[in-house]
Amino acid sequence: MKKIEDYLQPEKKGWTPHQIRQISDDRYLDSIGLFQKITEGWNRVVGMPYIIYMPEKDRVLMLVYLDYRPCKAVTMISNDHGETWSEPRFVPQKQDEQSLGTNLMYLGGGKVMFCDHSNRWFSDDFGETWRSIPVQKDPSGKEWGGWQWEPGLIDRDPVTGKVTRLAETAFSHNGDEYPRPGYYSQAFIRFSYDEGKTWTPQTAVPQWKGINEVGLFRAANRDIVAYCRMDINQWFRDAHHRRLGMHEPDLLTGFGISISKDDGQTWSNVNPLFDHGRHFGSMVVMPNGDIVMSYMVRVSDGWNADGFPIYNIEALISRDHGATWDMEHRIILDEWTGNLRGACAWYSSPQSTSSVRLPDDSILTAYGRAAHCLPNPDGSNGPPRDIGIVRWNVPGCAKK
Repeated sequence: MKKIEDYLQPEKKGWTPHQIRQISDDRYLDSIGLFQKITEGWNRVVGMPYIIYMPEKDRVLMLVYLDYRPCKAVTMISNDHGETWSEPRFVPQKQDEQSLGTNLMYLGGGKVMFCDHSNRWFSDDFGETWRSIPVQKDPSGKEWGGWQWEPGLIDRDPVTGKVTRLAETAFSHNGDEYPRPGYYSQAFIRFSYDEGKTWTPQTAVPQWKGINEVGLFRAANRDIVAYCRMDINQWFRDAHHRRLGMHEPDLLTGFGISISKDDGQTWSNVNPLFDHGRHFGSMVVMPNGDIVMSYMVRVSDGWNADGFPIYNIEALISRDHGATWDMEHRIILDEWTGNLRGACAWYSSPQSTSSVRLPDDSILTAYGRAAHCLPNPDGSNGPPRDIGIVRWNVPGCAKK
């Protein structure tokens, strides 16, 4: 008699059909995308994916962190729009250096850039080899605000395509000690005119008081649209107001949008979209000028009947260059029920999203997907923490 295991085939690598759901009044509108966990079977801690598309090679490059203690930056490439991926390659950080990589950016012509805690890394050959310089302090001697978590802005000459300016953001902790009411973050912006080698003095944007991570995107009308992760509100700073398993303050922040109409010199007040539990936004601009933003849902009202949390990767559309967003027709790219409840429930929550538009105008969205992670013996969150990717079409948008 055969055992159940005899009927289980090895999991097929590559894309599998995947349901994409858009909320539409009193129903879901379903479409089919493609999904896979590209780290399936690694049984490692992998997180914080950033992806870029390099048109000269028709290649996608992904930057992630691998493992804890030490945590190391690694890259992978796909030459078929996300279906298959290379083996991970370590960025040549020092042996004793423990640092993930963030804010991956593509400058064109094979030039790639990202940062870790201490260094800015450059590649001139599409991410094959890397060199580094220290992250520049402010010209005043003051330390730069902190990690540049979100990708910066790349401006190009409209005729030659040459990079003319970069902008990046960071933030500092200010006021009282957290969680007292006087604690707040302050986000900064600065610019580079030599492809990231040197930077202007940092500016504390007044409208970004109470804002930490900021991602910058150029809209079709030339406005700069900023995704702004907001500080945790005072209600949730009180631990008694946080559900067991969602007690980590980092999970409970929301986000909003700030817009500049003068190339980043001044900014609008932040328009809050979600007051808690959703963050890590990533935007792409579609050919018709619509902005599509992916983000993750870490804390919501979604718990199943057995008390396990439900997590989502979602997307919103703006049809007016970021001024307003279609909150009533959110797109659900992925959803899973965490495998832990109680104090460790948050271990299976998502980590970051990163989206790029592919040549056929489909969108590739990568995200941390810790659906099956388990605690380590010391109680810390352990493997497997995976990377999920979805290739999908925006509902209502025709494909090329």
